[in-house]
Amino acid sequence: MNQQASNDQPVGAKPRMDRGKLIFLVIIASAMIAVYLSQQRGAELPDWPGDLQAALKQAKQEDRRVLLFLAGNPPSQNARNMSTKTLRKNTGKIESEKFITVLIQGKKTDELFKRYNVLMLPTFLLLDAEGKVLNRRVGFVGEMPFKQGFLGCTELKP
Repeated sequence: MNQQASNDQPVGAKPRMDRGKLIFLVIIASAMIAVYLSQQRGAELPDWPGDLQAALKQAKQEDRRVLLFLAGNPPSQNARNMSTKTLRKNTGKIESEKFITVLIQGKKTDELFKRYNVLMLPTFLLLDAEGKVLNRRVGFVGEMPFKQGFLGCTELKP
């Protein structure tokens, strides 16, 4: 019996991949792609207006404070986590304090980001009606520190 007859392949040819192995590899690759894409999309940022000047004008008229969320474009995983893990759980506090909320997405080199000395994203700023920073939080902030240490602030903390 020669080698060609026993393997059903010509001498010197590469062995064919078994059909079952190929299907298995396609399923694994598809699952990995699906996981990657779901992580990239992640949670959405809040649907807050993006006009800081209008928010400051409203804050002056109504004697309120402005909660400004500065995030990258596209938003980082930290920004998306802030949206799902911190902001959603503090919606009641944000509404009860009657903050005017603003979301601005951009780059640290944008004029507004430079004006407020934003060195890292995401950054939360609590502003008075004049646009003065009362409090600042950088990066991911958990639910309770955000509620107690950030939203409850009335003066800039060193």
